[in-house]
Amino acid sequence: MTPFIVELKKFFSVPKNLVFMILGPLALTLFFGYVFSNDYVNGIPIAVCDMDGSALSRSVSELFSNDDRYEIIYYTHDLESIKELVDTKQVYMGLVIPKNFQKDMKSKKGTTAALMVDGTNIAIANNAVATASEILNTINAGVNIQFLSGKGTPERLSENYVKLFAFNTRILWDQKLSYRYYIMPGMVLVLIQQLFLSVFVINYIKDQENVILKALIHIVTGMFSYRICLLLLNEILNVKLLGHVGIATAILGVYLVCLTGMGMTIGALTRNSLRATQFCMMMSLPTFLTAGYVWPMFKMPAITTWIVKLFWPLIYMVSPLRDYLIKGSFPAEFRNGFIQLLVFGAFWLMMGRWISKKRLLTKEA
Repeated sequence: MTPFIVELKKFFSVPKNLVFMILGPLALTLFFGYVFSNDYVNGIPIAVCDMDGSALSRSVSELFSNDDRYEIIYYTHDLESIKELVDTKQVYMGLVIPKNFQKDMKSKKGTTAALMVDGTNIAIANNAVATASEILNTINAGVNIQFLSGKGTPERLSENYVKLFAFNTRILWDQKLSYRYYIMPGMVLVLIQQLFLSVFVINYIKDQENVILKALIHIVTGMFSYRICLLLLNEILNVKLLGHVGIATAILGVYLVCLTGMGMTIGALTRNSLRATQFCMMMSLPTFLTAGYVWPMFKMPAITTWIVKLFWPLIYMVSPLRDYLIKGSFPAEFRNGFIQLLVFGAFWLMMGRWISKKRLLTKEA
């Protein structure tokens, strides 16, 4: 049998390889996709502290009650109760309407309605504050119109005074700003990366013959899984991808090639399947958090960025590939990042081969 057929038999004769590299990514993609299946964070539990009890304060509460974003589950007249409800996570936001709210608004003395927001969950907090600001601004504009009309200003002219400045927002590609589009394209890449490393490094530790063929089989299998995962996102999980799945899969293949040298290095240094697996899994979270996906790269310290670029390639690929899949076009810096990825892959491939030979010689000695 040819070496290629031998390596194929080795790979497909181990059920764990198929489970990890094919079934694993598909199952996890479906699972995480359904976790993030809702486009909006609606029905946020909130509490209202109405210390005024006026018609205007009740209309404010009614606006929040009628908005799908919120669900008022507590009404109170005590400020400390609101704070306790937010502290204990019985609600995620408290609306506090002060005494003399209606009186001060109509007399133009100025007053303040306060929002107490639980900031421990950024997804809930951002959605809660954004919509609350819209509601309160609408109320403020309505009161200003009434005030101007009361001063004898014609109603149409009052509206023009209030609306001297208007703006329109056009959100491209992901109009709903849903978490599926934000999380899933990058999550799938990380899943493929981690499962590829877990299988390849272990197989490399056990058998270092025909390394190129062995790596090729693992890479093609990873590409196959990635392509199926993208189809699941597009066809089943309703994450509509504008980028070409074939192009994204080919780029993923290049990424896995560049990751091979790092896998060889990990295998040569650990020389133990359990330790290698533990190390690969341990690296999944820090590499994802520092790859410019969760936190933008331009806000990271330069020295941190260069350290990450030197030791892990995810930073070159995860955000650009996400952008391509969602927009159908690559960001301007993709070309430079792709060249840096190739340099990274060549360096660590040579390093992996060198460390492997040194370790083998040490073992034989």
